[in-house]
Amino acid sequence: MPSIFMLPFEKEFGWNRGSISGVISMGILLYGLTGPFAAALLAKFGIRRGMLVSLAVLAVGLLLTPQMKSLWQFELLWGLVAGLGTGMMANVLGVAVSNQWFVKRRGLVVGLLTASAATGQLLFLPLLAKITVEAGWRTSIYTAVAVIVVVFVLVAIWIRNNPYEVGASPYGTVELVKPETFKGSVFLTPIRTLRAALKNKTFWLLAGTFFSVVFRQMV
Repeated sequence: MPSIFMLPFEKEFGWNRGSISGVISMGILLYGLTGPFAAALLAKFGIRRGMLVSLAVLAVGLLLTPQMKSLWQFELLWGLVAGLGTGMMANVLGVAVSNQWFVKRRGLVVGLLTASAATGQLLFLPLLAKITVEAGWRTSIYTAVAVIVVVFVLVAIWIRNNPYEVGASPYGTVELVKPETFKGSVFLTPIRTLRAALKNKTFWLLAGTFFSVVFRQMV
């Protein structure tokens, strides 16, 4: 969304593209840094609660955006708040869902959920861009908030943390087992996991791929 609002923000607030891009970069940075810790939070507090908190944070950040007057407010709302909110629903959410609900086809599920991020951009960005041109960026913001509210309600009603909560077994098995409670630290466990992953060549291959994609978006 920030790419859609770059020109309107330049025109209305007088901010240069470097300043706006810097805020976007900070959001992307926090999006990535939040991921490992978000995985631990999802494991400890549950997928449903994590999604609700993330959606609420995003909605609040967007609702406050039309009231901003200064660059530091933009940095707070779109750098910090949006970065943390989106980080909670980054790729780790798909992995968490796959691990809880599937024994077989986990790779397929993670691939589908990861691809859904790009699909969402293809569906919503042209619509939001059209609304921005025809009705202004504030209307576009409120449209996004409305969508988030709808998703929040759907998550609150239907999403469950694991199949055990609905009396079912994970896909690929008939065994009904209650998931183990997360007992680690939400701060230390991700760091230990990352330290172990640093020794794996596959990790660096994936990290390099994601870096190139993010770099191209920033440029």
